[in-house]
Amino acid sequence: MEAAREEIIYPEEINSKPLKNGRAKPHKKKKKKILRKQHEEMQKKYRLEKLLFCTMILVITLVSLGLLLRYVMITEARHDIHQLNSAITELKNDERALRIELETLSRSNRVELEAAERLEMIYPEIQEVNYVQVDSNEVNRVANHLEELDNRESLAPGFMEKANERVQQWLSRVEALF
Repeated sequence: MEAAREEIIYPEEINSKPLKNGRAKPHKKKKKKILRKQHEEMQKKYRLEKLLFCTMILVITLVSLGLLLRYVMITEARHDIHQLNSAITELKNDERALRIELETLSRSNRVELEAAERLEMIYPEIQEVNYVQVDSNEVNRVANHLEELDNRESLAPGFMEKANERVQQWLSRVEALF
């Protein structure tokens, strides 16, 4: 059983008229038409095959380029991560160095040396030292009074001047104790 069969006609098989000597003479026009038709069909098949081949090459190229691009992106991301990790390590080392320098500079003997050399500070003599004894009840009373002043909603004009006078009076009292 044959589903379909393509029949190809060769130039020798074209309808021809038998001659007197037993040979057949083909019709030149029919021969050319059949050959042209076969040639066109073969050209169509060839074009289709070329188109399919080029399409497949194009698809394979595009897929390859897509994969290559993805690998490039992954490599760039890894490079960026490596650079960021290097920067983090460098910043941590800088932080450690700064902490060590801070500890060195904040030591009391270093501060004392700087005060003596750069600021020309000296320790006071024993007779120049004054000790102050403060009554805690008096401190609490003044603190409460200042809080009350801060809690007032509206301040009368000249309030700050009066407060300054009171503070100066209080300081003069404390100073008189010495």
